[in-house]
Amino acid sequence: MRKKRLFIPGLPQLIKIQSHNDILIFNEIDDRIEFCKLMSNCLEKYNVTIYGFSFSDSECYFILYSEDFESSSRYIQLLLKSYTFFFNKKYNRTGTLWSGRYHNMPFELNAYLLIVLSYIEKKNSHDEIYRSSYLYHIGKEIEPLICNILNKNFTKARLKGKEYILLNYKLVLKINHSQFFREKIEPYLNQNCLLSTMKSLKYHEDNEDKILKFHPVGRPKKHVFKFNLKENILNFERECGIYFNKHGYQKLNLQFFNKQGELSKDGTSSIISSVKNLLPDNECYFKGWYQYEFFSNELDILEEHYECGSEIIGKSSIVDEVEQIALYWEILSKFGVSSYVHLHINNVGDSKTLLCYRDSLRQYFLPYELLLSDTYLKILELTPELLLLKHPAILSDVVKLAPRMLNFITNDSYFRFERFQSLLNKFNIPFIFDKSLKLTKNINNINYNNNVFCFYSGDDILCCGGNYSIDNIDAFGGSLKTEKILSLSNAISIDKEPLSITVLSFSNNHYKAIELCSELRNRYKTLIVRYHPVKKRKKTESFLREIKDRFIWFVDEKEDKYFLYDSEKKEYCHNDIYLYIYQQISC
Repeated sequence: MRKKRLFIPGLPQLIKIQSHNDILIFNEIDDRIEFCKLMSNCLEKYNVTIYGFSFSDSECYFILYSEDFESSSRYIQLLLKSYTFFFNKKYNRTGTLWSGRYHNMPFELNAYLLIVLSYIEKKNSHDEIYRSSYLYHIGKEIEPLICNILNKNFTKARLKGKEYILLNYKLVLKINHSQFFREKIEPYLNQNCLLSTMKSLKYHEDNEDKILKFHPVGRPKKHVFKFNLKENILNFERECGIYFNKHGYQKLNLQFFNKQGELSKDGTSSIISSVKNLLPDNECYFKGWYQYEFFSNELDILEEHYECGSEIIGKSSIVDEVEQIALYWEILSKFGVSSYVHLHINNVGDSKTLLCYRDSLRQYFLPYELLLSDTYLKILELTPELLLLKHPAILSDVVKLAPRMLNFITNDSYFRFERFQSLLNKFNIPFIFDKSLKLTKNINNINYNNNVFCFYSGDDILCCGGNYSIDNIDAFGGSLKTEKILSLSNAISIDKEPLSITVLSFSNNHYKAIELCSELRNRYKTLIVRYHPVKKRKKTESFLREIKDRFIWFVDEKEDKYFLYDSEKKEYCHNDIYLYIYQQISC
C-alpha cells in the first residue's frame, strides 16, 4: 500500500521530479522551452501557483502552491503525462520517462521560501536560458513565458506579498547554505515531511493529528549520547510561559520579516508593532512575553536561533523592572543554571545624557578624523560611543583618555540606579556593578538608556536587556538565549548526575552486606546504593560487564574479603574504601 502523500493546506510544496535511469530530458533548450509551455498551459486548468523552478539535465524542481491536494496532484500528473507524450514523439521512443512517484516537501512560507528557492536555483547554471527562475527573482530581464508561469494565478494582493518576501533574496543567495541543504532540505524532501519552525510544526502536528517532523532512518548508534536541543525548546517556552503569565504578561506572536522584507535579526521592532495593534488609543502600558525565532549568518550558514523574553512597553516603574529581572532569575534557577550565572548591571544615563555624551565624544575625536576609515567615520557620526569598544589600534591610547559616560549622567538617572540596586538586594538577587557594561542593538533607531543588565556564564551571555526607546516609546525588556541556557542546563545535569554503587554479596548470610548498604546511605546522602545478593558465583569480570554503576563493592562474608572496583577509573581499592568513595564524591 502506498504511503499517503503529505499535503498541508496553506503551505507551498517543493516538488522534485527525476527521469527514469537518469535519461537526459532537459539538456536541449527546445526541451526546456516545451516543458515551460506545458507548465504555463496546465496552470490555466488548475488553480495552482508556481513560485520558482529549475531544470538539471535529468531532474526538475519547482515550488508549487495550491489550496487543495487534488489540484496540485492533477496539475503534476497532467504536466508529466503531456511532456512524456512530447518527448517520446520527438525522440521516437516509448515507455515511461519518470522514475516512480515525484517527491514533495511542504514547508513554511515566511521562514523558508528564500532558502528553498536558493536551493533549487543554485543547482543549475544561471547562464543557460530556460534553466531556472533565477533572473526573474533578482529583477533582471527575463523571457515572457517565464514571467507568465511565475505570475499566473497570483491575485494583486498576493503578488504584492510575494515581492515583499523576495526583497532580501539577493543577500540570501550569497550565503553558503550547503550544510542546511544536506541536513534539512534533502533528507526532508526524500522523507516527505514538513520543513517548519518549532512552533508551526507543533501547530500543524496538532491539526493533522500525526507526527510531521523528520526522523533519522536506520539503527541508532550505541553508546553515543546526543542532546536533542530542538525537543527541549517547546518545553522551555511552556515553562517560561507559566512564569510570565502568572505575573500578568500577555503572549506576543512575532513576524519573521521586518519592514524591509529582511529576515529579522532582532525581535524588538516586531514587539513594538505588535503591541501598537493591541493597545487602545492613547494607552501606553503593556506587559508582554514571546518565544522568538530569528535568523543569523554564522560561518556563512543561515541559522535559526531561539530567544524567549519579555517587554514592558510604556512608562515602567523600577519595581516592574526588578520584577522582570527576578523572573529571569527564577527561570534560570528552574533550569538549574543560576549557580553558574552572575548578573552585571550598569547605568548608561538617560536620553539627555546620551546626547551630551555623544557630542562630547565627537568633539574629542575630531582631531583624529584623518586616522579613521569611512566605516569608523560613520560610527563617529551616528554612535561615537562604539569607538570606545571598536577602534583602530593606533588610537588605543587616545581611547583610554576619552570622556566617560559617568561624567554626564543626570541626578534623576543616578537616583533610578540607586533604587534599582536597592530593590535587587530586597529580591535577594546577587549582582555586580560593571562600569564597562554597554549593550548595543542591531537596529539603528534603538538606544539603551538608564539601567542595563546582563546575565553571564563565563563569557557567554545567557540573558540581557534594559531600558530603551524606539519610535518615541519607552520600554524595558530582556531576552533569554534559549539554546545557550538549555545547553548549559544539559551539561550541568550530566556533570551533576549522582554517583551510584552496587554492593555484591556472595554468601548465603547477607547481614554484613545489608548493614554496609545502610552505612553507605547514612554516610553519603547523594550516593545511590543498590544491594545485589548473588546465589551463584561467577567470575569477577562477568559482574563488571553486567553492572553499570560507578562503584561495585564485593563482599564475601565466608572468606571475609572486601574490595571496591571503580568502573570509571578501572581500578581496585582494598584499603580505606570509605575514604576513597568520599574523595570521588567530593570531586
